[in-house]
Amino acid sequence: AGACTALLGTGWAWRRPLYQASYETGPGQLSQAQVPDQADGGGLGTRIDLSPQTRLSVSLYRHERVVQLSHGEALFTVMPDADRPFRVRTRGGDVEVVGTVFTVSDRGGPVSVAVEEGHVRFQPAPRDARWYTLSRGAPTVDLRAPAAVSWRNGEVDAVRRIDPESVAAWRNGWLWFDNQRLDEALPAINAFRNHPLKAADPAV
Repeated sequence: AGACTALLGTGWAWRRPLYQASYETGPGQLSQAQVPDQADGGGLGTRIDLSPQTRLSVSLYRHERVVQLSHGEALFTVMPDADRPFRVRTRGGDVEVVGTVFTVSDRGGPVSVAVEEGHVRFQPAPRDARWYTLSRGAPTVDLRAPAAVSWRNGEVDAVRRIDPESVAAWRNGWLWFDNQRLDEALPAINAFRNHPLKAADPAV
């Protein structure tokens, strides 16, 4: 019994977050968060640039670093740490990386991942994920900069090459769309507006 108690205590301590924080931006608001995730606890760690109307939370553990993106778009400049992978969890799946620069976007439609530097792996979520099933999404997608991929209702688009300057162009005052549906572009535009634009007809 004592041994079991010790093992349970060790497991609980291992899973207990060392650091937790939540961040949120309003319409037209840009923000930046510095995450203290270096193994030695010193210096600056991973940087997260938040675009307008973005919500996310950060949890740092002994064996991994996890961001839960609830809504919006963020640019991650990840401090390398091979022993503590950096993961971004989204409605459309998980993004895993050791050290790179990339964005993840989810504004209610497709979930998109774009890599500016380095290499990430995207594990798509299945169309109908339930806690009681073992169903998995599409195979893991490897993205090497400059590249992007989108997830729509359980389906993964083909990986596409992108202009590196298009990644988080909002940092420099631009919104960048390339062959994108209007209904998917409007949420990104409206994140910068106090009065949202709406399509007058679904056919537009």
